Amino acid sequence: MLTTQQPDINFENARRAHHEYYAPALVNAWWLRLFCAALIVALILLGLGSLRTAKQLKKEKILVVAPAQDGSFDRVQYVNMADYQPTDRVVEHFAYVWAVKYYSRSRATLATDYPESLQFFSADMVTLLKNQAQQTQWLANFETSADPEVRIEVKKVRLEKGTITIDFEKHFYLAGREVAGRTENWTSQVTYTLTPVDQITTGMIPSNPIGLRITALPLETKGF
Repeated sequence: MLTTQQPDINFENARRAHHEYYAPALVNAWWLRLFCAALIVALILLGLGSLRTAKQLKKEKILVVAPAQDGSFDRVQYVNMADYQPTDRVVEHFAYVWAVKYYSRSRATLATDYPESLQFFSADMVTLLKNQAQQTQWLANFETSADPEVRIEVKKVRLEKGTITIDFEKHFYLAGREVAGRTENWTSQVTYTLTPVDQITTGMIPSNPIGLRITALPLETKGF
């Protein structure tokens, strides 16, 4: 009769069995604790770095384009970011940019120019203008219509207390011809404010970095 021989139950066998069953879990748990500790340290360092950057940013000097004597923007200067206020010339420049984008009617650029012009309006005005565009569908209708394209030539920009007045010409182009079909003189008057520097978002920088905000619908009159 054959009998099976059981291994000796002793300290070595018990230790070997313990390591076989529990050692992998213990090693994994050790690495998990190490990873969590490293992650917590990294988050603390990141938070401290962000706080330090925010404090430095308040004192940071930023590089801005400044107007020359002839009105061109060919000079740069360093200004304190926290205290920066755009000069009248800078405001006039971005009012010029807004007028060209808002009043131009070119089929090649209308899809980008008009939405970018809305970035100069306050939130209430943007909602109103978008609702008007949705109700009339004028953007889509213009693409397929035979209406002439319009190019804008700004003649003069004037700043008063909280008001910008822009004199410009509308040049109408028919059937893609480069010679204007007719020209009209217009004046647009808008009320505006400037967004505080700390409220200017990254998305505003490409088109409206000074935070120019038009607070009411433009008052448009023909002729100047």
